[in-house]
Amino acid sequence: MAPRGISNARLAAWAAALGIALLPQAVLAEGAQQPGRIIAALTADWTGDGHLDAALIIRAEDGMADLVMLTGGGLAGLEPAGRAEAAIFAGPMAGQTPSLAPRTDSSFVLHIEQSAIGRTPWETEMTIAWRGGRFVVAGFTHRFYDRMDPERQGHCDVNLLNGRYVVNYAPGTDQAPIRREGQGEERAFALDALDEYYLPAVCAAIFH
Repeated sequence: MAPRGISNARLAAWAAALGIALLPQAVLAEGAQQPGRIIAALTADWTGDGHLDAALIIRAEDGMADLVMLTGGGLAGLEPAGRAEAAIFAGPMAGQTPSLAPRTDSSFVLHIEQSAIGRTPWETEMTIAWRGGRFVVAGFTHRFYDRMDPERQGHCDVNLLNGRYVVNYAPGTDQAPIRREGQGEERAFALDALDEYYLPAVCAAIFH
């Protein structure tokens, strides 16, 4: 199995290739919200060519972040392979930090959350997969609950590779829960097309 960790030296090399300045730790401690900071990184051979690829979450402006993909090319080094610009919420508090986690040999999970403040904490997970020679958004899961009304909560899960979905929504105290499942028309799309407003139609129909 390919190693998942990333050394500081390797991160520095990737950052240089992308034109990103890695700031000294003392500076980062004082200005953690500064654009260009690498928030999270993950490596694996998602393309299956025997070379490590990389996913980086890089802080952008106004509480957002980019997801940057690089593919390994052996002696040729890492090459840009997709970028979702300002598509990821990345707030300043604990409970608002996006992260990355392995899923399969050809995919990983992008985790986004807002559980720090507010009445309705939420979390979103997107599966990013290598398909057809590019990285695509292949799956979407969203969950939320209500701190004021524990019976109000929702969960929407969509497999964008085959269109299958399951939606569970409890509107609140003394209201009947709603469950829908089936196959929708939405399918996987290029990572570059992802933006901060993306929500599958089957989820939007319930969570309004």
